[in-house]
Amino acid sequence: MDRIKQIDLFPLEIPRDTPYLGPLEEGIRVSERGYFVRPGNQTIYSVHDHTLLVKLTTERGLVGWGESFGVVTPRTAAAIIEDLLTPLVIGRDPHDVVAIAEDIYNGMRVRGFFGGFYVDALAGIDMALWDLRGKLTGLPVCKLLGSQRHKRIPAYVSGLPKATRQERAKLAKTWLD
Repeated sequence: MDRIKQIDLFPLEIPRDTPYLGPLEEGIRVSERGYFVRPGNQTIYSVHDHTLLVKLTTERGLVGWGESFGVVTPRTAAAIIEDLLTPLVIGRDPHDVVAIAEDIYNGMRVRGFFGGFYVDALAGIDMALWDLRGKLTGLPVCKLLGSQRHKRIPAYVSGLPKATRQERAKLAKTWLD
């Protein structure tokens, strides 16, 4: 049986010409790490795009990839995977996707397991497990999950980097075209 041997993590920081949600409002201070707070919703954003790629490798060298959406701090999701989730995944049968997903979800049941960075970390592992299982079986993930209902799925676009609603609407229209 081919078991999961290794988890590799790749936190990425990708520069943007214009920050998520558009140009910075007057008076916003950007920290030395590239973080700032939008006054409208008082939430921390970054001048970069961030994500965490998750790579699972089996003993035979098969690889599954996932992405853990690390909105502003992909290293936070990486630390959760390294410190908490890796011991619950290494050595497991990659066909046991549901059992592994339930085990890593339950691992923090009494400590805020239902949102935030923990769920972001879980998502990266879950995607990589399904990708790996698809490669092991030779089936697309949609078939593993039950069925393929559509040949195309509409995309969702958010955080359009323009200053006004009118400019954001115009940019959104170009995505539709």
